[in-house]
Amino acid sequence: MGSLQWLLHNLHPSAQLSTHMNTVIDNTAGKSINRLLLIVAVNVAGLVGYAGYKAFVPYVPPEITPLKAPLMKELQEFGSSYKNHMLWGSYRSGLYFGMRTRAARPLLLGLMWFDPSDAATVQQQALRHEAQQADHLNSYGWVRHDGRSYGRQEIADGDFQLSIQMVKHATAGSGYGGDWAVRVSLALTAAGKARQDAAKAAAEAEGRKAARRKLSLVFYFADAHWRTSELEMWPDQQQSKLGEGVQLLSGVNEDVGPWSLHLRPGPSQTGTDDPGSSSSGSSSTSKAAASGRLHSLGMRLQDG
Repeated sequence: MGSLQWLLHNLHPSAQLSTHMNTVIDNTAGKSINRLLLIVAVNVAGLVGYAGYKAFVPYVPPEITPLKAPLMKELQEFGSSYKNHMLWGSYRSGLYFGMRTRAARPLLLGLMWFDPSDAATVQQQALRHEAQQADHLNSYGWVRHDGRSYGRQEIADGDFQLSIQMVKHATAGSGYGGDWAVRVSLALTAAGKARQDAAKAAAEAEGRKAARRKLSLVFYFADAHWRTSELEMWPDQQQSKLGEGVQLLSGVNEDVGPWSLHLRPGPSQTGTDDPGSSSSGSSSTSKAAASGRLHSLGMRLQDG
């Protein structure tokens, strides 16, 4: 019994220490809460005071002093020589390809294409024109472009591979903005050629001639100054001069001055700079023009 009383006697001071610690912790927590409430009250009072100040004191905007320097467009680097050289360019980023002038009311050139042998494509009027994911192209985009004078774009659309090259050149005889040329080459991809060969073999086995795969290209040209500009369409009698190139359009524009658009046959050999490219697109265009299958359509554009 004595030993039990000793044990209880030694535990009793520990219970007193625990009660003391709880009291200290409770006091510390209470001080922290009071300090937090004080900070919140001060912030609320400050916001109320600032709101009252803004309500009764009118706002005076700070004085802005313009920088004493010429405007960017007035710098020598962006002078007449720069404007002349950069007048034309592939500035139609929303399309697969297009050319235009850097003017408020520009001259525009664009490219569209479609597969005439695909009934679903024709019925849906699914022209390739605006660059969009819904077309499900294998790939497209500029592989080279210096931002000024040259660019090359590769487009893989199903069984077809389009290669589009743009180059600008200015000489003493060039008009305002210089001269530029666009070459469009068309070829079947490896998978497309394999499918065409298989279809040809099946047709020959049945004693008939296989239809060749085709792609129709549509070039359009527009002048936003149509009210005051002169425009002459391609004369029919120039079809016989295709080997030397034909003048499709000509006109006079307020920003550019006299201009003309020509069609020339493509090279007879595959270019060494473009792997997988072919001159079949240019050759087909040339033959189509010579046989009268190159069609032209002109219409007036309405404002807006």
